[in-house]
Amino acid sequence: MQLSTVLRRHLGSMLLLAGPILVSQYAYLASGMADTVMSGMLGTVFQAGVAVGAAVWVPVQMFVTGVLYGVMILVSQHFGADRQDDIAGAARQGLWLALGLGAAASGLLYLLAPHLTLFGVTEDVAQKAEDYLQALAWGLPFSSMAISIRFYCDGQKNVVPATVIAILVVLVNIVLNYGLMFGHFGLPAMDVTGCGLATGISMALSFVLFVVYVHKTPRYAGLRLLARLAAPAGRQIGELVRVGLPIGIAMVSEFLVLSVIALCISTSGATAIAAHQIAYNFMMILFAIPTSLAMATSIMVGNARGSGSKRAERGVVITSVCTGFVVGGLLTVLMWVGAGPVAELYSHDRAVIVLASRLLLIAAFFQLVDAVQICLNGSLRGIEDTVVPFLITSGIYWLVALPLGYVLSDMPLPFGLRESFPGYGVAGWWTALVLGISLVALALAVRVRKLFFTGPLEDCEEEGREEDKARADGSTDSALAASATDTGTEHAETTLAESASETVLDARAQARGRGRLRGLFARMGGTLRRHPKKGIAFAVLLVLILFSSSSEESGTVRVHSTDLVARSTLRQEFPVTGIIKPEEGAEVKTGSRFTGVIDRLHVRLGDAVTKGQVIAELDNREQEAECNRLNATIRKLKAELDMAKKTYPLQIRETEALLDSARAEHVYAQKKLRRVSSLHKASAVSRDEAERVRQEADVAAAAAQQQRTARERLEEEFTLRTIYLAEAIAEAEAELATANIRRSYATIVSPMDGVVSEITAQEGETLVAGLQVAYLVTVLDPSRLELQMFVDENDIGRVQPGTRVAFTVESFRDRVFEGHVDLIHPGPEIRNNIVYYRALVRLSPETALSLRPEMTARCTVIAGEKENVLCVPNAAFKWIQDRKVVFVEDGAGVHPVLVRTGMEGLTHTEVLSGLEEGQRVATSLELPTPLPEDWMQLLAEEAPREG
Repeated sequence: MQLSTVLRRHLGSMLLLAGPILVSQYAYLASGMADTVMSGMLGTVFQAGVAVGAAVWVPVQMFVTGVLYGVMILVSQHFGADRQDDIAGAARQGLWLALGLGAAASGLLYLLAPHLTLFGVTEDVAQKAEDYLQALAWGLPFSSMAISIRFYCDGQKNVVPATVIAILVVLVNIVLNYGLMFGHFGLPAMDVTGCGLATGISMALSFVLFVVYVHKTPRYAGLRLLARLAAPAGRQIGELVRVGLPIGIAMVSEFLVLSVIALCISTSGATAIAAHQIAYNFMMILFAIPTSLAMATSIMVGNARGSGSKRAERGVVITSVCTGFVVGGLLTVLMWVGAGPVAELYSHDRAVIVLASRLLLIAAFFQLVDAVQICLNGSLRGIEDTVVPFLITSGIYWLVALPLGYVLSDMPLPFGLRESFPGYGVAGWWTALVLGISLVALALAVRVRKLFFTGPLEDCEEEGREEDKARADGSTDSALAASATDTGTEHAETTLAESASETVLDARAQARGRGRLRGLFARMGGTLRRHPKKGIAFAVLLVLILFSSSSEESGTVRVHSTDLVARSTLRQEFPVTGIIKPEEGAEVKTGSRFTGVIDRLHVRLGDAVTKGQVIAELDNREQEAECNRLNATIRKLKAELDMAKKTYPLQIRETEALLDSARAEHVYAQKKLRRVSSLHKASAVSRDEAERVRQEADVAAAAAQQQRTARERLEEEFTLRTIYLAEAIAEAEAELATANIRRSYATIVSPMDGVVSEITAQEGETLVAGLQVAYLVTVLDPSRLELQMFVDENDIGRVQPGTRVAFTVESFRDRVFEGHVDLIHPGPEIRNNIVYYRALVRLSPETALSLRPEMTARCTVIAGEKENVLCVPNAAFKWIQDRKVVFVEDGAGVHPVLVRTGMEGLTHTEVLSGLEEGQRVATSLELPTPLPEDWMQLLAEEAPREG
């Protein structure tokens, strides 16, 4: 009864907080799911790029969110104490902290994005991931500030706005994805870049919506969060970091532990990876439920701590742990009952379904313990206790769960220990996680007991009596007033006494009930602290329970299934994954080498085109004008050249005539000078006359020389002018040829026969050419496709040119296509630290026309085939002391037989010696421990040799 009173007091408020928080978390999960699903519509490489990008930015965002938890915790405490100034201060400094963290996170993504190939990501996937990350990185500062404002509201028990905004943002993100990824609503088709841009815009939108909400809501109108944004205060920001940093590191630490476990499981084969991913994915979907409950607990504990009510703190903790236990129990039952159906929803592979069902059963125990420990952790966060829980969780995960999982799995152990302890494969990792989370829950329970339930019980009871008395006084005063009106003061006093007596008795009963709960909690924690061996024994018992179905009985052989040794046709084959790709030269992207507006688009998606057919025309008016200008320039230059050829010869002839006249005058002057000189010597003329004649002769000579120079100058000028104009004409004609070539870029033609497989822009849009060609249309020859298989390094030795390959695709599940290996790439490709080699399978035109590029193919490589050979199921072989053994069942019982094998197929193996046709062999059995002595002697002998 007393527990019900505590739950009645706090459970309703807790669920009212946890419900909207849960919806918000599922809204964020839906956003990530939308990105994954819609990117898958673009192709496998695009989806892989988004997945890799999410694996990079989600942990970064997780760390930022964890650090900003400090805002919610401190605001909740200030709200409980009704310190409005402190609430505003924490909110404003939280914005500064969020801005710094968001900017740092954005810069980190910009630095990491171009270097993803260093982590083993293939170049094509890394390029898509880089585009995705760089498109969304700018939104992280806005997202961080939105988270800060959200925690400001959450800390004041106002969680509904965050839920509404989360739903709106998810819807906007989906619409933007549809528009920016596929080019709808008049937006450009940007594939994964559009997906990242849509995510960034959604982040910014969430911040804008939160700002509008806190400015327009009367509850926060006086705060004016951004209008009165104070300068960064180191002490307050340091307080937020002190509380939130351990939470952020703890989140990243847990993410890294799970990533390391997934990496180790990846060495166990595709079945183990798929089964682990199914169990992990489904568990994370349910994980949001106790996480929401823990956040509500942190808010309520923070409010109680701020108000100074120890009683309320303990009541919230008890309510949270009880509710977490119930929720964890319900989730455990759900996973236990639905393990098989859930596994079948994720996969159609029987082996994967069986293993995933087993892992889900183990994960069911994980959910039960995890729900409790999350609530305990949420309680501690509400009182700012974040460092010690971080040390507890990280220490146990890294120092206990991870090493124990390594031992319990099938990972290699030193000194040959793995032979004596075979391990349990991927189930071992999950068992270690269950044990680790159990130890975390126990340690946190001790911590909660120490911090919440070590104070004097009388203080809590006294506080409860005071609260109940205050409520009783209030209700009694009202009753007294009403009674005085009807029956007088005496009757009212009697009513007051009775009511007060009942209330005090009820308060004492409630206090005793809480005391018993607290005493039970305290005794459990004290027992674990005084007797740690009991905790270890509990953990060991948990491991034994989990593996009770896998334990082996000693001393007997139990055969579960058998099969006959028979003759049949045996194929040596192994499965690989492949992708349908165009052959080299079968897909050509064509576009324009200059920037222009698409004037006319003559084809649609899927149209058949021929080589040289006009596909599109760009607006080339600018190029036309340039060609016209150059033509006019050429005509002008040619006219000048013709004019020069006409005028200069005339001027030269005129100059030559003047030169002849000057020469004649010069000759006459020379003759006259000789005659006058003779007369002067005979004193027939005066000296002055002689000098005058000599001067005339010199002037005539100078005039003749001047005309000669003028003629030479005109001849040289004519030559230079002719050369200049000829070169100018040649240069203009060259420019015209270049302009005509550029003008031809406006007409886009098909480079080959094929179909239009992609159009990146529409009429009226602008193609922007930079350092690369602006591609507009992709033309594909659908009859020239090939299958690219990725063969593991362990199997590549069995693949040669000419090897037969059979494969299927999802679109034609009932049809088996065939081809032969044509080429094996010499260079390796490393994916997730696994070395692959690319083998190309040429397809016939008929087969290619039935397929589409980027289809995923399930391939079977047929490395060899034998008919009428003695075969045994592969499940019948057991390895004991490095010897291959088959257990034969006959009238004498079950005994081991050493065999010599030949070709190994996917399900059966050829037996060369050691068995006969018709013998019955065990395909599933449990062996005794230790093995009988006669068996050990047989295993010590040499294997029989053929004939």
